[in-house]
Amino acid sequence: MPSTTQAGGRPTDRVPAPQPTSAPRCRPAAYTGLHLVTGATALRERRAHTRALMHEHAFLLSPDGTGRTPVIMLDISLRGASFATPEVIESGALRRIEFGLPGSRTRHHILVKIVNQSTSGVPGGFRVGAMFVEVDPATTGEITDFVSKAVPAP
Repeated sequence: MPSTTQAGGRPTDRVPAPQPTSAPRCRPAAYTGLHLVTGATALRERRAHTRALMHEHAFLLSPDGTGRTPVIMLDISLRGASFATPEVIESGALRRIEFGLPGSRTRHHILVKIVNQSTSGVPGGFRVGAMFVEVDPATTGEITDFVSKAVPAP
């Protein structure tokens, strides 16, 4: 067994760490580099773009901009966002989302396509994932700045 000397000159034995005998039994996402941090936060995982967490009041509108439904923005990336809503929205549906980024007074309007939804983590409502369809360059720039300033995981 390997031996080493501690501070103070006393010998001690170093025992090698046990090697795993089989793959861990958990979802692969736990091993893909998912990071969750506080403040301006970023999630990194197997998605194409880093997402920044947020908790901002927003509105969901029809594609022509009518009918405002209050929602809460949960995260955003360069290509999409997720938000909490009290009502079911059909996958594939087009909607406009009106929102502001934390620390900014600018209101953004983006045409989105609903890609998924679940009840996970949203008591009494739905977590909805949306892909951006139409985004103006100024909004893309502000989203890029917001996501890039997210605190990296320790």
